Amino acid sequence: MKAHHLILIVLVSLAGFSCQTNFDIEAEKDAIIKIVKNDGEAHLDRDFERLAEGWLHSEDAVYLTSGNYYYNYYKGWNQISKYFTNLYENPLPIKGNFEQTDFTFNIHSNIAWVVYEDSLYDNDEFIQKTVISRVLQKVDGEWKIFYTAIVHLTSYDEDEIEEDI
Repeated sequence: MKAHHLILIVLVSLAGFSCQTNFDIEAEKDAIIKIVKNDGEAHLDRDFERLAEGWLHSEDAVYLTSGNYYYNYYKGWNQISKYFTNLYENPLPIKGNFEQTDFTFNIHSNIAWVVYEDSLYDNDEFIQKTVISRVLQKVDGEWKIFYTAIVHLTSYDEDEIEEDI
């Protein structure tokens, strides 16, 4: 009998996940790209307030970066916000601009996952390349970042990166 209840609960849960309301996928992609671009620009400008507007202020939020010889891992908005406010103590903005490309999306009515490549340039001079994975949640009609994982590809030697997997 307990097994039947468990199966019923699982089936009802799965049905709930598979039932999505109709929404404009292209409009949602555009809104997510806007959040991602704003986050990068706020970072370059050292503008914590603008960066914070795009984040879900939750203890479940995660910010993770890694490179060849380092990583940063912060869990919860309190830790994430402390990391950025400490980082932004130097008020000088970073010269350059980000170019985001190769977006991959998985979007549902109130949760989305996006992966993309992010290249930083100073004028036309290439500085660094990263791959960024984000999970966003829609809150009161607005997308908010609550998970970010960044891999700094340029921190690795070229022979350590597999181009074709």
